[in-house]
Amino acid sequence: MSDDASPLGLEGKSRQTARLMREHMLRLYHLFHRNTGGDLLAGIVCATIISANLSHMATGSDDDDAFGDALPPDEMRRPVSMQALARATLLPRETVRRTVGRLVDAGVCVRTPRGVYVPTAIIAAMDNVSTVEIEREFRRILIRLRRIGVDLVTVAGGRD
Repeated sequence: MSDDASPLGLEGKSRQTARLMREHMLRLYHLFHRNTGGDLLAGIVCATIISANLSHMATGSDDDDAFGDALPPDEMRRPVSMQALARATLLPRETVRRTVGRLVDAGVCVRTPRGVYVPTAIIAAMDNVSTVEIEREFRRILIRLRRIGVDLVTVAGGRD
């Protein structure tokens, strides 16, 4: 459907999309809140650690999914430094250091001489709690965007 044919028009789609994304972020906030015992900052830092630990594997190639549904083992996770976490989260290094200290004390992440990583066992436990909900939420937002006429292929820059 072209922008002109949509009952909302381009401006209406933009407003509706922004509203849907705010709702989506709030639902994700609630998942983070629950998975980190109510500490949103710890949830953000933990998610950033997990992302950084596996970023070397995200090349955009078909090999990215080499493990299928299985989680990559701890040996594949690259520790991330406090400085890199501070840059990635836009938080002061001292705030990141204290937050990581709480995560280490809670057994959520492991400190090494090269930085920190979140072990596979911890991610598996988190996944058991939230993966289904995150997937459900992702599907919900895609369906709602499609209903208002947002062409996700165009937004993403074309077809593969």
